[in-house]
Amino acid sequence: MKRILFFLGLSALVSINALAQIQRKPAPKPATDTTAPAGNPVMESGQEKNRKQLLRELKLSKAQKEKMKTMRAASQNEKAKIEQSDSLNAAEKKARLRELKQQQAEKVKTMLTDEQKAKVAAWRQQERKKKKASGNE
Repeated sequence: MKRILFFLGLSALVSINALAQIQRKPAPKPATDTTAPAGNPVMESGQEKNRKQLLRELKLSKAQKEKMKTMRAASQNEKAKIEQSDSLNAAEKKARLRELKQQQAEKVKTMLTDEQKAKVAAWRQQERKKKKASGNE
């Protein structure tokens, strides 16, 4: 009887030690996009990080930043309307979204200086090379 109690006690101690060693890590919090509406957490993709880096390198003036922010918000609203539209099929939505993206790019070009436009062009060329290189591997 003493042996049984001894082995039960020993096994209880071993199992408690094993459970105590399991470390539970809290789930990582998603990064938030500062240009997204408040309270809308968005995982930051590589493309988003690259875009933010480009914006830092362009050294936009305060007026340019504000204009960019309002243009982006308007574009996001328009994008949401297109995506939620029931009257458009998938191909039409894709075409409209592509058109919206081109319009936004044109608006951005009009507000940039020649030096900033050159930096954007160089950045785009570099991104295409990266994409091409990663596609060939």
